[in-house]
Amino acid sequence: RYDLRPVGGPKNGWLLSGVAQEVDVATGKLLFEWDSLDHIPLSESYLALKAFGRKKTKPYDYFHINSISDAPDGSGDLIIGARNTWSVFKVSRKTGDIVWRLNGKHSDFTMGHGTRFYWQHDTRFHGPKVLTVFDDGYDAVMPKDESQSRALILDVDTGKMSVKLRRQFTNPTPVLARAMG
Repeated sequence: RYDLRPVGGPKNGWLLSGVAQEVDVATGKLLFEWDSLDHIPLSESYLALKAFGRKKTKPYDYFHINSISDAPDGSGDLIIGARNTWSVFKVSRKTGDIVWRLNGKHSDFTMGHGTRFYWQHDTRFHGPKVLTVFDDGYDAVMPKDESQSRALILDVDTGKMSVKLRRQFTNPTPVLARAMG
């Protein structure tokens, strides 16, 4: 149960937060836990409430983690992709704080031409400066943000805090993938 009034929902609504955990498989011991609600406000979501948040069976999934990996810089931090915020977050494994946001409403990066993405899946770093993203461009609930889905290869410069498009791949006949490509 959660007060969704700050985003136009009911006082006693239903919310699904994004929780990342690291568990020692051999012992079952919880090594790390991070909850999006402790760090990311509901207002960063692009998902409209519409039919969500009023029933336990349809909670408001404001964050929606759909990728997680170790940061490629050797810091031990995590890279978390959150579909409904259109963002990739670098999260400190020591404090849980947000180190930076890439894309979304409060990006710490200057996003170059063609680099913005919407409702993404499978954000993955390939070395410290190359990020691949499947840009769905659409979620079947909100209006279309793009004319077609695409795969992106982005050059990420964390020194200059800038993102440039290296390459994009689209289908010759435009296709909008609602989820996961």
